[in-house]
Amino acid sequence: NLNIIDNYAFNWLGATMKVSLIGESDYDLKIKRNHFDGYYQAGLGESFVLRLNETELASEIEFQDNTYYVDSVPVFAWIGNQWLDYGQWQASANDVGSVNEAHLAGRWDSLTIEAYQSSIGKTSSLNAFISKARNQQKGSWDDRYSPEAVLDYLFQERASIIQSH
Repeated sequence: NLNIIDNYAFNWLGATMKVSLIGESDYDLKIKRNHFDGYYQAGLGESFVLRLNETELASEIEFQDNTYYVDSVPVFAWIGNQWLDYGQWQASANDVGSVNEAHLAGRWDSLTIEAYQSSIGKTSSLNAFISKARNQQKGSWDDRYSPEAVLDYLFQERASIIQSH
């Protein structure tokens, strides 16, 4: 059993989610309620979002309510030995309730730790953030360096981007 649920994967830049299952064909794999921004940039490797090494995996895996942000990927998925565009992918994989928000692809570039640091009035630097987070102490804890604070910022900024487009 494997569940890939409620994740955000942005700025893949040539990366691909690859799935290959070995053994019996009684899989319980669910890929649900995820957000995948796998926009294509020439010269950075494979230019598709999803790769299933075996054709039958498309019907074996439960894909549901995912949001893809893909606008310039010429091929959405590679299954077995077949290239599929987004429409073909949805039909063959029975990807229920998922949507492709192509107009938002690649809009997450501003969602960085550096931007977060700047938003809290600190040096706009990943290294400065990591240093401060690592040096947290029980008696002088700064909630701004907690995962919750960073995620709250990222989700609020993401919502603003979506509303503005």
